[in-house]
Amino acid sequence: MTQRQAPRYHYFFSLAVQQETTVRIATNISALPEPRQPLLLSWLLLGAAALIGLFSGLAIGGARSGALDLSLLAVPQLSTQFVGRFIAASLPETAYQSSALPDARQGVAPITAGSLVRMSEPIFTDPNTDQQMLVPGWSQPRNLSNSPARVVNPVLLAGPGGQLHALWEEDNRIYHTFRRDGVWSTPTSMVTGFQPAAGLAADGSVHLVFSSQFFGRYRVFHAIWNGDYWSLPRLVSKTSGNATSPALAIDRSGLVHASWADTAPGFSIIYHGWLESTWLNEPIQNARGDIPALVADEKADRLYLAFQGSSISGGKREVYFAQGHVYSWPAPENVSLTPDAESINAALALDGESKVHLVWQEDVGGTSRVRYRWGRQSNWSAMEDISDPDHDAHYATVAVTQASQVSVVWQQGTALIYRKRFTGGETWDPQVTLVRNDGGLGEPALAGEPTGEINLAWTGWTSVSERDLFLSQREPLLRPKVFMPGIVTGR
Repeated sequence: MTQRQAPRYHYFFSLAVQQETTVRIATNISALPEPRQPLLLSWLLLGAAALIGLFSGLAIGGARSGALDLSLLAVPQLSTQFVGRFIAASLPETAYQSSALPDARQGVAPITAGSLVRMSEPIFTDPNTDQQMLVPGWSQPRNLSNSPARVVNPVLLAGPGGQLHALWEEDNRIYHTFRRDGVWSTPTSMVTGFQPAAGLAADGSVHLVFSSQFFGRYRVFHAIWNGDYWSLPRLVSKTSGNATSPALAIDRSGLVHASWADTAPGFSIIYHGWLESTWLNEPIQNARGDIPALVADEKADRLYLAFQGSSISGGKREVYFAQGHVYSWPAPENVSLTPDAESINAALALDGESKVHLVWQEDVGGTSRVRYRWGRQSNWSAMEDISDPDHDAHYATVAVTQASQVSVVWQQGTALIYRKRFTGGETWDPQVTLVRNDGGLGEPALAGEPTGEINLAWTGWTSVSERDLFLSQREPLLRPKVFMPGIVTGR
């Protein structure tokens, strides 16, 4: 059975800069108030970084991944490099000029504004070596990462006005690219970390949470992209345990919520955090498990959470569901209800009537299947197997577009399989193979745009990389009907 795996990790260290120009080591890191730092503050940072260099293993702002070897760097040299990267982290990121946060990936030529290509002119891949879409209506794949390294854990966000953001993990760093006015930006590395999750706020800002190692423990951090540049990370998981597998959602008031797996009580339990003037958090009672998925319901002003977990006595994992908001979280309920089978990797989405559509991976007789239910807490539909029972199915993801079209994509061998249904219908359309790659692919991510377009991202092998991030788009499933007025003449 396949399950999401975390790569190797690197140490995390950052600075917090107060407006009164004092510098201190902190774990609760505030965003820089200005895009550029004054020269005096830079000299202050030089002195502070000389001390910090004894501990630092992470630099922000596009630095190459990997811990610095202090035995090879003199303290002044280390300080200069650290401060340079620290200041670079606050410089604007834009789609129309070379990125201020440099791309440090070896072997990848820098992408300038003149080389950006519009979505209407897709970059076609070589059909002899790379994947091609096999179903009409989907655009040919665009390579978003374009890197010789291995890309994992992709995140896709869609918003009004054609906004589209992609984030992923590569060489233990988080990368970001975005589409603005039909033009894609240069991929930019922001921070060392893994397991990114993100959400798009009403003002167009992107909120990112990720896990990274800090002073010997894995913690969850939060950063914000304001349309031009990324803030410095702030600590989210202020606990004594290891915090991993974060998820993020933004409610209708704009409050940012995060959920993650935390070992503070001595075993893995789901925590919920929310951002006020600082990050607050508390464990969700009876939510023993990991790998949470989180969505916000703007109509009902609720949060919906799914995760995998086993009982205190052990045994097979089940998929659990809970709904709540800030301090109020009733006990989670078991929605997979198969104590003799492993149920993992849950994903969920909401339709226009605030109904939850939930998919997960379950082992049935030695074969992994994609299972599906829809409904609300304590009121669920019958369970359905929507994948081919004769083939292993992994990494299912779900999205709802135009309030009523449910789309599910999963990995089946060397292919991505797609099925859809309407919320008012009783049956699913037959499954279709969207794309195939004999070298390997997986980790699909779906994002529906407000106008109905469906965006699909996935990681796939190419002839020149371990695995890259690809994107394809389908036009809306439903088009508005246009009625022409008729004129009736007669006696």
